[in-house]
Amino acid sequence: MIHGHSLQLADIDGDGNRDIFATEMAKWQEQKTEPDQPDATAWILYDDGQGHFRTSIFSKGIDFHAARVADLEGDGDLDTLDKPYNWDAPRVDIWINEGR
Repeated sequence: MIHGHSLQLADIDGDGNRDIFATEMAKWQEQKTEPDQPDATAWILYDDGQGHFRTSIFSKGIDFHAARVADLEGDGDLDTLDKPYNWDAPRVDIWINEGR
């Protein structure tokens, strides 16, 4: 992980086990215009309840800064909200979980 910035435990897949959501920042140097880490990655590590995790790439090339996993639309599943630090900002990125 390079310049990790978001970390959250949440039951993302709804199986009763807390999963790990972890992300990297893409850009942190304010004086530069291009990303410091153009392949910044966000991962979900799905917990099987037995101490094993299956790693999944959530996204690549997005600047995650203080991201949150929460039920944003009140339907019972967890969505993701993010805003970049200073790359292509201001903006927010929202991922709606339609997986159940």
